[in-house]
Formats: sequence, structure tokens, C-alpha cells
Amino acid sequence: MQLEKSRRYAARFQRVLILDLTRSGMRMGFDALFTAKHGFGCDLITWTPAMDPALDQCPSVFPAPLTGRVSAYTANWHTAGKQYCDTETAHPVNFDHHIDYSEQLLIYEQAGGGSVSLCALRHLCFSRDVANQIARRLIPIGSGYDAVHVRHTDYETDYEMLFKKSAAMFHRRRLLVCSDSKKVKDYAQTCFGPTTELISVSNFPDLNGEPLFMSDKIAPHDAAVDLLSDLIAMARSDVFLFAALQSNRYAVKYSGFSILAEVLRQEPATIRSLFANADPQLLKDMFETRPVQNGIGLQRQAWELRSWFFRVGQWRWNYKARHTSWRLKRKLRRNPGMLGEISPLYREQLAGFASTTTP
Repeated sequence: MQLEKSRRYAARFQRVLILDLTRSGMRMGFDALFTAKHGFGCDLITWTPAMDPALDQCPSVFPAPLTGRVSAYTANWHTAGKQYCDTETAHPVNFDHHIDYSEQLLIYEQAGGGSVSLCALRHLCFSRDVANQIARRLIPIGSGYDAVHVRHTDYETDYEMLFKKSAAMFHRRRLLVCSDSKKVKDYAQTCFGPTTELISVSNFPDLNGEPLFMSDKIAPHDAAVDLLSDLIAMARSDVFLFAALQSNRYAVKYSGFSILAEVLRQEPATIRSLFANADPQLLKDMFETRPVQNGIGLQRQAWELRSWFFRVGQWRWNYKARHTSWRLKRKLRRNPGMLGEISPLYREQLAGFASTTTP
């Protein structure tokens, strides 16, 4: 979402976008993961360390406290202000995206995801290496499966309730379980039983509750491929299940990753376009496979009817998540080009503000 916010600003005010994903949750250079499509909207430069001297010498910078130390500043999360701020001055590493600034260099470092990230994906393709790696993971599972996403590290989900309530939905189905928590995946093995075939396309290690974007237990490239493989696999599922997060100090209701998967499911053409750089044979194998079906004839129809009945039941025990999904789909149908305002909005820093808790 933050990439899309920056892309829109640069396009609107005819700026050049210098993109540094090494400071993001991906922890990698942009061009190692993506390429920009024609019509991206602005000139795009991938940051490299060689640029640091020139950035540090730039005399016209906003936020001004970062002048002369663009390459050296660090940012911490300020809980009350709900944004990243410069550790040294507590000034937000942020600017008002509705203003055409006179400063030559604008610096923006914030967090947050969600449905608007889909707009960024419409302008991107995976790099050849990443596209091929993801395709090789997804080809074996084919199509004709369901998926569930549970975030349970920095944010937590009542996954035991979710799995128990939904188990009947996936009777005689293949179920992709996506989670950043090994404990969640282990519980799924015991909860769903022998009538549900559990599948996976990622290999996250046990992070002991540490968020993926902060963990040194997995290499950045491996983490990115795992993450993107899960995203595409969820977006290609027949039925996708997620639930609200438990109460947290950030007041976040849903995982932005769940929301992105839900909206990406509505745009198969965008999914395919992400693989434009993949090898042709892998592309063919990935998108021309026939769905795997359980049972035959009336037996399969009975299982599908049973699954549909329990899916409808979600509106009782998982109402908030289902209603959120319904609203997102309606918004996409009405206005596919724009999914709304991008948060967080610009906030001036409060005097004396000193909370530096990193999420």
C-alpha cells in the first residue's frame, strides 16, 4: 500500500520515485523481486548504497531534520501517533501527499497494507527468478482447493475457534493453510482430520512469535518467495477464509495480507500478469492445469452442497470478516480503478512525543 501511495504522489506531481525496499518488510532491493510495467506512472529508480553520498549532500529535504543524514537516520514506531518517526528527533518520516512540496527530496517511510496494495500489483510483474520460483511451487497443487490465512505473530488470531468452526466446510476438500506461525500449521494437522487434505506452498521456520519482517531465522529472499507464493496461492483458491484479529494496541482489525489476498482473488488477469516474466512452459503449466476433483458424480455434488451449506453458516460465526469481504468485492465492482483513501494520513508530530515502541 505504501508503494502505491508513493507511486500516485510521484505520478501526480511529476516526481522521480527512488525506491528502497531494503528498509521494508521485504528487506530486499526492488528489482530483485519486481519489474515495473509500461505505464507505471512515474520514473522509478531502485536505491543502491552508491546513491547515499548524493542524498546526504542534498540541501533541500523534507522532513527537514533528516537533511545531511538521509543515509544514517533510523525510524521507530510511535504507538500513539501510529506512524514511524525519526529516532533522533521524533519527527515523522512522512509528508502530506496532497501538497506539491518545493523541497527537492521528500522522504517517506511508513507501514501498512490492505486492499489498495492491489493497485500497486496492477503496475508490477515479478522478476523472472521470483516468478519461476513461485510457479514451481504452485504447479504441483494445481487448482481446485480452498485456503485459510491466519496471522499469529505480532498480531494474533483465535485460530482454534476458526479451525473448529470451519472444519466441516472443508470435508473432502484440499485445504491450503497459510500462516506465519508454525504453531498454527501444527494445530491444523490435528484439527481438520483425515477427511481434509492439507497442502502448503511455503516453508516458514518456527519464528517463536517473531514477525517475519523482523526475523533473522530466514533469509530475506526465501521469506519473500514464501510470502508471495502464499499470496498467489490464496488468490487462486476456490474458497478463501480469514477472520478478525484479536484486540491489539495498534487497533488493527484484519491482517492486510488477508485483505490483499481477498481482493486479488477478484482479478485473475492481474494474477496472470504478475508472471509475465516467467518461463513460457512454467506459465503454461501454471495457468492451464485442470482442477483436482475429489469423488465422482453424485458423491462429489453431495460433498460440494454440504460445503456450500457450511460456508453460508460463516455469516453467523464469522460475520465481521465476511461482511468486510463483501464490501471489498462490491467496491471493486463499482470502481475497480480506485480502492479509496490510503492510510496512514499525514499527522504533525506532537511536542514532547517520545514513545518509540517498534511493532
